[in-house]
Amino acid sequence: MCGAEGKEIPIPRAIELVEDRATKRPFDPKHRLHASGKKEALAAGLLCYPMGGTLDGERGDHVPLAPPFIAGEAQLEELTTRLAGALSSALAAIGVAVAA
Repeated sequence: MCGAEGKEIPIPRAIELVEDRATKRPFDPKHRLHASGKKEALAAGLLCYPMGGTLDGERGDHVPLAPPFIAGEAQLEELTTRLAGALSSALAAIGVAVAA
């Protein structure tokens, strides 16, 4: 049986955390931004799996996101709000101000 109607399905995405957007220079690995971001996210009630060393085995911080296909607009907004707060806190801890 073929599907008769199309539905918008969220697909996996990832956020790359960079110190400089223009050059895509990653943060210094000593900050362990992926680890502090995960800790802040857990404190905010969000389970996610940020990873470090994703650029070359040492540098690079990414946060992969794969919300369930059944997630609605409200759940996606909540995920975004919690993750933004967690990453803002992690960045503030290393002295980086986040523009609103």
